Amino acid sequence: VSTTADRGYRAGNSVSATRIDTPIKDLPFTVSAFTEQFITDIGAIDLQDIMRFAPGVTSGDKSFVAGNNRFSIRGFDGDVPPQRNGFTGNRNVDAANVTRVEVIKGPASLLYGQIIPGGSINYITKRPTPKAFESIKVSVGNFSDYRAVLDVNVPAGSRLAARVVGSYDQAPQWAETGETKSYLFAPSLSAQLAKNVTLIVDYEKLRRVETPPVGMMPNVQIAGLSGAPSASTFV
Repeated sequence: VSTTADRGYRAGNSVSATRIDTPIKDLPFTVSAFTEQFITDIGAIDLQDIMRFAPGVTSGDKSFVAGNNRFSIRGFDGDVPPQRNGFTGNRNVDAANVTRVEVIKGPASLLYGQIIPGGSINYITKRPTPKAFESIKVSVGNFSDYRAVLDVNVPAGSRLAARVVGSYDQAPQWAETGETKSYLFAPSLSAQLAKNVTLIVDYEKLRRVETPPVGMMPNVQIAGLSGAPSASTFV
């Protein structure tokens, strides 16, 4: 799918509903499409961050492991990973290499084989573009939280272009025994063989190391009660 028709948060077309690049206004399906501009503006780190804005989609994960993409769509829960460019995708997805996320609700998801009845989720990775650019994004937060994203696109003439996306993420480490780090390397190459024929070769390697803490960080505080749980309770 080409994202050239996107304008800000408005996606102009979809490929997930019919496997054919089709304007969303012409589709008889319920499609929620999240553009690259939207993904950037909310500061998404993984697919979970984006799906929070999809109506009828909630996390179906049953484990502590963060970033394990398992979703419940319209109340149907199933152990089915999201799609990557229309094919079986990964459990862990770094949003640094995602340019579009489409949620198809209802029977249209049958086009993808093993699915849950409520629908399917398809994320589209970044591809080389005709315009050269370099982008560096860095964010810093509490508890040693740190993230850096590098995105470089280099065209070579009118028919060939290459793009490399890389990221390093260190999640908040609020406990001595809890640590999460991930590394992303995603190069891609685009070659226009003819006017309407383009060859795209891409590679993506995501390594995530997560050591769960002994206890969970308390999410409830009761003012005035000395017995209220606090982070100091844990190591």
